[in-house]
Order: sequence, then structure tokens, then C-alpha cells
Amino acid sequence: LDILIESLSKVNMNGWECEIIGSGTSEYIDQLKKQIKNYKLESKVTIKDACYGQSKIRVFQDATAFILPSYSEGFGIAIAEAMRWGLPVITTTSTPWKIIESKKLGWYVKPNVNEISQAINELFNTKTEDLRSMGQRCREYILRRNDWNDIAEQMKKELESL
Repeated sequence: LDILIESLSKVNMNGWECEIIGSGTSEYIDQLKKQIKNYKLESKVTIKDACYGQSKIRVFQDATAFILPSYSEGFGIAIAEAMRWGLPVITTTSTPWKIIESKKLGWYVKPNVNEISQAINELFNTKTEDLRSMGQRCREYILRRNDWNDIAEQMKKELESL
């Protein structure tokens, strides 16, 4: 998330807001909040606790896109979940989601500030109807290629390989 926050500091957010949702140690959350303050992003970037059930559904329904920067990630169930909700995705080449690039479902970039900034900039400057179309492709891809049983099996294989 540190590279996400730095990346956001390098782009014109064009009225966009970023919610970082999840859990972490209080020290890590404090570090991220300090970084947000140092980059003067307090009005544009917020950190919220992990959510579940209906709250999680509302978050996905209200979102326009999903970003998962990662230095290392297994299957990345959150990516599949976001795509199921019809959200274009920005993620890094440290995830096994190359399909995002080849099927034009979002942006698949190296885990560094320059590439993430460029992807975010493109996201923020993409027309709403183009984002909706991209999101629809995400949803169709997940529904066509991955049902939850397939995802569970892929996760099992990934965990077994570790």
C-alpha cells in the first residue's frame, strides 16, 4: 500500500477518491496514515477497517475500480471478487492475473511507483462508459471462466504448491 499511496501522490486525481479497506497492525496503519498526511492526500485517500457481509457488498457496489498493488500474491481472491462485481482492476505482475492485460480488463503493471502511477492516471482519465464496458468484460470473464468451485480448487493448488 505504500507504493499505492506514493503513486496517488503523483497523479491528478480528477475528483476521484481512494478508500483503502482492510486490516493491518496498528503500527502499519499509522505508517500509512502518516504517508497520506505527508503527501497531503487526507481529503482524497482514506483508510477503513476490513468489512464483511452487507458492508462489503456495498463497498463493491459503490466502487468504480479496484486496485491491488502487490510485491507477491497468490491467487488474489480479492481480484476475482472485484471482477465479479464488474470492476476494472489495477494489479501488479506479482499476481497471477496476466489475463487482465490480454483481455483488457484493467491494468497489469510492474510493482513500482512509475508504472502504478501511469495505470492510475489512465484509470482516472478513462471515460465512464469505457470503464463500465471494461467492468462488464471483467464480470463476464469471471462468470464464464471461474465459478467459486474452480476458484477454491485453484486456491487449493496454490496453497499446496507452497
